[in-house]
Amino acid sequence: MARTVRRFVPLIAAAVIAVGVAGCSDDTTSGGTPPATTSPSDPVTGGALLPAADQQRLCQSELGATGANGATQVDHTAWGPTTVIACGPTAGSGPDEQAGVLVVDRSGEVRWVQPFTAGYYEFAMADPGVDASGNVFITYNPGRLDGVIILRPTPTGFEVLAGFGTDGSPTTTLDFYSAALQGPGSTGLYEVEVTSDDCEPDCASGTKDTQVFTWDGTTYVTK
Repeated sequence: MARTVRRFVPLIAAAVIAVGVAGCSDDTTSGGTPPATTSPSDPVTGGALLPAADQQRLCQSELGATGANGATQVDHTAWGPTTVIACGPTAGSGPDEQAGVLVVDRSGEVRWVQPFTAGYYEFAMADPGVDASGNVFITYNPGRLDGVIILRPTPTGFEVLAGFGTDGSPTTTLDFYSAALQGPGSTGLYEVEVTSDDCEPDCASGTKDTQVFTWDGTTYVTK
């Protein structure tokens, strides 16, 4: 299960306070920390709000992961601009049992933590990490084939739409293993291409079938 953690990152808090004092911005509180809400004029760039050093430190302290492997920005309805961090190994670094996702608001407070503990050889934020649906995309490899994890912001946190449901990781109805992201295309949306293999008489020479899943506004359905 995902857990919520309330912890402040000193470097970010100090930086935000400094900006508030120097600029006398109207959207800060008396303590200098911007509120966890945004107006329609606040852009979502897809970049990361939290510095790389703090991403690394939080991945190690909150999840015991090797480190951060990509991040993206999401304008959350409850928390405002947040940094979503993929915590886990990079390609070629070897297996890591500890991987997961952290969500940190712009004050540096950890808002949401979701472990993925299946054992990964790679666990990384997609590029771009968010498409026009607002969903967040993470790619992974548990040692053989690639897969896709999809998170969707909710009023109280994030929902795992597609994951790898083993060894304590969230179980979902969409299991995008042996899968790859396509796009985003002209619609601004990713598609997920999933390949299956009947492994008859063996997986190397078995019959393969490919399905493409698209976002219908609620979930992912086959084209």
